Amino acid sequence: MKINLMPDNSSSLTPSFSLLPKSYRLALKTYEQIAILFFIPSLLGTLGDIYASSLKYTQFVHFQLTNAQLIGLILLIVWVVLSLINFSPSVYFRVESSKDREPPTLKECYSIGFKKAAKILLSEIAAILIIAIGTIAFIIPGVLAFRRYIFSAYYAADNPQLSIRDILDKSAQETKPYSASVYATFGVVILYSFMLEYILGGFAIGSIIIIILNYLILFLPVLRYQEIVSINPTTSFTSKINKRLSNPKKP
Repeated sequence: MKINLMPDNSSSLTPSFSLLPKSYRLALKTYEQIAILFFIPSLLGTLGDIYASSLKYTQFVHFQLTNAQLIGLILLIVWVVLSLINFSPSVYFRVESSKDREPPTLKECYSIGFKKAAKILLSEIAAILIIAIGTIAFIIPGVLAFRRYIFSAYYAADNPQLSIRDILDKSAQETKPYSASVYATFGVVILYSFMLEYILGGFAIGSIIIIILNYLILFLPVLRYQEIVSINPTTSFTSKINKRLSNPKKP
């Protein structure tokens, strides 16, 4: 059986470690947006986890909670709600801030992010489901699915006019020639987070410090996405969509 493999063009992209300084600069430049969109919800979630860490199932069912556990549970609920509210604005914020232009204001993040929320959320949910199913059932190997769809939310933020199917197809097609760079980028993210956990995890306020320092690499994945989008030609993909739209299937 003959297998045709597309050559990997990752060597034409910036090495993942070389993107770190730009991610640092963007994080420092946009610390106010990061504080509202990411840090405050994460801090509430971390504090909630600390306060509710001793909560047991029987206590929860019978609502026999200590004051600390009740506070922790409330903080966790607030964290979940804020995370859902901020998800689409935060995706829009990262995509637009990484385009070598003035970062969007918080007002723009929420107003425009909410307008694109349906496509961004549905694309992210679809990507997570495909990756999870592929990992569990081996329908599509999870590692391959990860590369194909991990940037789906970014593509949705940039292309809200496309259907969810087209967003997923676009993500899969455009990242294919740069598989090694996609994996390397997230390898750097994992390595950086592991090192922070190893160095600071034992300190009393280590979790909060780790949260703050992790935001220095917040833009690393989206910077890789922007490079792929700027280099990878989309003519064939656009032609395929236009052809399908101009020849709809008859019912």
